[in-house]
This record gives sequence, structure tokens and C-alpha cells, in this order.
Amino acid sequence: MIERYSRPEMTRIWDAESRIRRMLEVEVAFLEVLAPRKGVPASQIKLLKGLLGQPLAKAVLKKEEKSAHDVVALIQVVSERLKGKAPQVVRYFHYGLTSSDVLDTALALQMGEAADLLVAGWRKVEGILKNLSSAHANTWMAGRTHGVHAEPLPFGLKAASWHAEARRNIERLAEAKAH
Repeated sequence: MIERYSRPEMTRIWDAESRIRRMLEVEVAFLEVLAPRKGVPASQIKLLKGLLGQPLAKAVLKKEEKSAHDVVALIQVVSERLKGKAPQVVRYFHYGLTSSDVLDTALALQMGEAADLLVAGWRKVEGILKNLSSAHANTWMAGRTHGVHAEPLPFGLKAASWHAEARRNIERLAEAKAH
């Protein structure tokens, strides 16, 4: 993500810290389901969840330099932080999962969050265009066809077509997110 071309909110969704936090959220969710079968105490899972509030990117990226594998690096960092405090979590962390299970699910979570941000932005644009259309319902302008002037039309009508397109964009994003 090129920072100068992105809104800060979008940059945060795709930065390393957010990506690693999403990976950890996937691991936590899986371990919560696995815990009753493997006898992982809730108190130990609580310690694991506590890592969600800590910055992990720097440590994970450092480990990744040696392992050349992002998920392995995350496993190492979590294991080191919980060693001696949550042995059952360390034992069953990432148990039965593939790297793709974690990475693909984390990516889907990030994409959903990004879609929500885009929809929110489009909703603001939609409101502005609706107001612009109403405000200029009787403001006449030269129409355009094939790059030249055509019959006059209300600027509000032109803005209404932009408003309709904004609504379609919101629907498209919502549909894409649903799938």
C-alpha cells in the first residue's frame, strides 16, 4: 500500500501490525474451539487473547528474517511470550492448521474490514451527491454529446446520475463482501 495514496484508516487495515493481529485472531478462534477437546484451560486462552492487544509486528518480522516464513515466525513469538505461563496453549497453538488456513482467513478479515471502510466512504459521497442533485434541480447547464454541446439539461439531473452510480457502487461492494 502506497501511503501517500491511501487514507490512514485503510493503511492501518493493511499494515503489518494489523495483518499479524488478524492472523492471531484466527489462531485464537481455532484454539477456543479446540480447547475443550484438548483440555486447554480458559485461563491460558485468556493469556493468549492478551497478546491481541500487544504490538507483535516488530518481533514477528524479526523472526521471519531467519525463518523466511510469516506463520512460523508468529508461532515462535507466541510460544516465547507464553512459555511457562500457558503450556497448553503453546502445545496446541496452530495445531491441525495449515499456513493457508491462517493466512487466507486473516486476508478475508482484512478484506471485509476494507470493504466496510469503502462502503462508509461511498455512503458519504452518496449523501453529498443527493444534496447536490436536489440543490441544483433547476440549475441549467449545457448538455454534452460526443464531446460537444448539446441540449440544455438541469445540473441536478446530471448529479442525480452520479448519485445513482454511487448507490450501485455501494451495492456492488456489499455484494462482493457477501461472497
